[in-house]
Amino acid sequence: EDCLLDVRDGGDGFTIRTKTGEVSCDWMVGADGAFSRVRSNLFQDRPRSMIAVKQFLLRHKAVSDDTIVFHYHSRYQGGYRWEFPCGEYTNMGYPKGCQEPYGDIEEENGRYIPIGALREVVKGRCCLVGDAAGMVNPVSFGGIRVALLSGRKAADSLAKGDLEAYQSWWIDSPYSLPAFYEAYLQ
Repeated sequence: EDCLLDVRDGGDGFTIRTKTGEVSCDWMVGADGAFSRVRSNLFQDRPRSMIAVKQFLLRHKAVSDDTIVFHYHSRYQGGYRWEFPCGEYTNMGYPKGCQEPYGDIEEENGRYIPIGALREVVKGRCCLVGDAAGMVNPVSFGGIRVALLSGRKAADSLAKGDLEAYQSWWIDSPYSLPAFYEAYLQ
């Protein structure tokens, strides 16, 4: 359940209201996922699309430790099914409604993948990173690498007190190219 209830920009800092009280801060990083409250309250923007996916941890390892498998088929509606090792388990997932679950399921989750990155990832002393900024490759649906990189770039910019450097990095980054979203739409 969502702990973050509200985020407000008071001009000289931010107020965050949670279930347990309020917190104030001078700088803010929105790293709160696909349905970012920071993004919706402060940026009034959202990724262009959300892809609902089902994800499973399977008890019996179906892939070896050095293998990642992608299954492409028209049933995945432009997406795919993935399988990769996750410790003693296999992580498997695919777009919701495209396949029935199978295998010896340890854990089942649903999540959303935000597609169509925002152009503006900085507003004053607040920035968005990862899924909160829709920083997922629309072609591969991969987002972990760019999320980690965006976190590092945001931290570097925050340490220098210059979030505009982070905004510039994002605009100049090959990860933000509109051509990726255009390819997704094809």
